[in-house]
Amino acid sequence: MTSAEGESPRNALSMGSRLRNTKALGFKLKLDALRGTEPESVPAPRKRGEGVDEAAIANAETKLADQMRRHPEYRGFPERESWKLVMDGNKHLAPPGTTKLTQVKYRFENEHGYLVAMLGALTAMLADVDRPLTCRYYEHLHDLCVDNVYNTRGVLMSKGYRGSTSGGTVRFGVRPGQTWSQEGYDELKAKFAARASDPPRHRRGNPVGKRMDSDPAMMAGPTVENKQVVIAPVDPFTASGYVEDILAAYEHDIASLGVPPANSDQRITAIARCCQDLDQIHVFSDGNIRTVVFVVLTKLLLQNKLSPAVLMEPNLLDCMSVQQITAAIKAGQDYFTRLRGR
Repeated sequence: MTSAEGESPRNALSMGSRLRNTKALGFKLKLDALRGTEPESVPAPRKRGEGVDEAAIANAETKLADQMRRHPEYRGFPERESWKLVMDGNKHLAPPGTTKLTQVKYRFENEHGYLVAMLGALTAMLADVDRPLTCRYYEHLHDLCVDNVYNTRGVLMSKGYRGSTSGGTVRFGVRPGQTWSQEGYDELKAKFAARASDPPRHRRGNPVGKRMDSDPAMMAGPTVENKQVVIAPVDPFTASGYVEDILAAYEHDIASLGVPPANSDQRITAIARCCQDLDQIHVFSDGNIRTVVFVVLTKLLLQNKLSPAVLMEPNLLDCMSVQQITAAIKAGQDYFTRLRGR
């Protein structure tokens, strides 16, 4: 899977939605996968740790290591550990019953191409770390994260903003205490009730808020086992507008904090809020969490002269509170420091 092994359910569209979109080649491939047939141009899904292109991964690691040496925050970081920068911290240890490093390092290669794409995306971001984050650059970083990556059904991941031709309503489960909290849920509801902020953090048409308006009960199920976040469809043009709103709100938050790294706690909170907003808006069909947590979060921290962070549970952005996410980022910075010191 990916940085977020729970991400696949988010992309599970209804059969009706898929059938309506079979005119597009990408959705024909998805329909073939649903029917249980493998398109000739798409390889069969690989089992975890199998079919790994170790030479390509090693080459990507070397390029990343060269780029990291140019940044003081990464100096001394062991090249052999660089894969941990693009994987959930809680996945760094070997699963029960396994001992080989490769069984840990390549655990997300059941989405074939994951490591090459993610290491490459991180390398590209570091090479241009001071470039402002815009809606187009955000899309570009995402496209690097899913470049030539096949999902667990053997279907090439989609690039660009999702919309009526590339994805319908998205539902993804949340785990109380890990990716959902009452405080986070209350913030989610308040986020879309207060639309008069300047600049507007979320417009009325925002896909999460739109669903909240029409059917707030669907935002969390009646039992802890049934909680879910629901995101309505949105066209790519509108999606880019939502991203612009989020980034403008972030810049507004940062502008009053002086010269980096002054007011570091407030900076981390502003970054946490921005990253959660980007995750919850879910503007891509695939690869939202990996783009936000492993590339965008790192970029914003570095731009603010702060240490990178490796989060234990990236999916906490889904529905934990901003304060809880801020604490997780700080813990992730401590973990990054430990990794670098090995």
